[in-house]
Amino acid sequence: MERNEGGVTERAVPTLRAVESFLRQLPPADVLLGLAIVGASFAPFVVRPFLFGVPSPVALLLGFVAVAVRRRPALTAAATLLLVVLQPFPGDGLTPLVLTYVVVVYSLALYGGPLLRIASAVGAVVGGAYAAYDFSFAGGRLVAGIANDPDTRWPALVGPAAVLFVAWSVGLAVRLRRSAVAETALRQRAQRRAVDATESARTDRLRADMARNVHDVVGHSLAVIVAQADSAAFTDDPDELHRITGNIAAAARSSLHEVRDVLAGIDAEPSATDAIGLAEVVERLRETGLTVEHAVRGHRGRLAAREGAVARRIVQEMVANLLRHGDAAAVVSVRETWWPDVVVLEIENRTSPDAEPGSGRGLGNMAHRAREVDGAFETITDDERFVARVRLSVEGSADPGAAAPDGAAT
Repeated sequence: MERNEGGVTERAVPTLRAVESFLRQLPPADVLLGLAIVGASFAPFVVRPFLFGVPSPVALLLGFVAVAVRRRPALTAAATLLLVVLQPFPGDGLTPLVLTYVVVVYSLALYGGPLLRIASAVGAVVGGAYAAYDFSFAGGRLVAGIANDPDTRWPALVGPAAVLFVAWSVGLAVRLRRSAVAETALRQRAQRRAVDATESARTDRLRADMARNVHDVVGHSLAVIVAQADSAAFTDDPDELHRITGNIAAAARSSLHEVRDVLAGIDAEPSATDAIGLAEVVERLRETGLTVEHAVRGHRGRLAAREGAVARRIVQEMVANLLRHGDAAAVVSVRETWWPDVVVLEIENRTSPDAEPGSGRGLGNMAHRAREVDGAFETITDDERFVARVRLSVEGSADPGAAAPDGAAT
């Protein structure tokens, strides 16, 4: 068999390295505790040697291992079992190495699983009873001294079991305390994560709302501006050009104002007489050169502030889609149908065969806005027509003097 320079077989090198790595992983405090107990076992040489016995080298090694690896319950239990078999500690062989059992039952209660905790509790009682018998009835110089002294007889009977059981109870109490602290820490960490997740979701929601608002405002205004600019190419009338440029400037200023409101977290408040502002929308569409039919059925009611703001944004997006994808030469139908508790808004137009397909973002935004106020949004399309329809709740009827007559059209 080949040997290395140090005389150790090549096969032994990995084993030695594994042992070295294992020893380095042991907590220094546990190693020092094991060495202290082993060192105290040499007491017979310095303190009343007739009372104590000297453990065998194997017992000393097992006692040290049981204490040094006490945070590894399985190894500790195995070393302790071997120690009990090899060194039962009879009366004449009492040694400080018995402190190993105190440390072991404490450690098994603290670090062991359910089976080892139960086994260590049983071992504490049985071991204590055995030690009491050993001290009181096994004979020997130490036993004789205890038996002849009434003050030490009863402590010798109950003391070993009591010490071991108290050690086990303290280990279990420390375990429960650590579990409670760890559970509290986990709960607090989970609460912090929940708060962070809620705040993150709120931030994402606000960001998405702002993106939808900017998309609707800017998309609507740019669609109106583009339509006005396109119509300017077909007129040479200075007055008409002046009117078109004025409309473009007004649309740009309105868009700038609304974007500022969106960024500041302000949404336009609906008016009492025209909660949606469809009259303004119709007028803007006509200014772009489109032919618009506007029909109102029922008596106009009042939308709540939130529903009014949502309706305004949806109508803006409807108009933007119309100007982007609709046929400018066709008639556009704008319809309001007011019921006692519901209003239905519709914009219908002919699609342009030359229009580029959209991304669908605007339709998604409109559907999302409608759902936010328990409304509904739908689209109906075929090869020639496109209808966008939204249904919202109405707060109540407006002043009849301000209401439009049934079937009125403009």
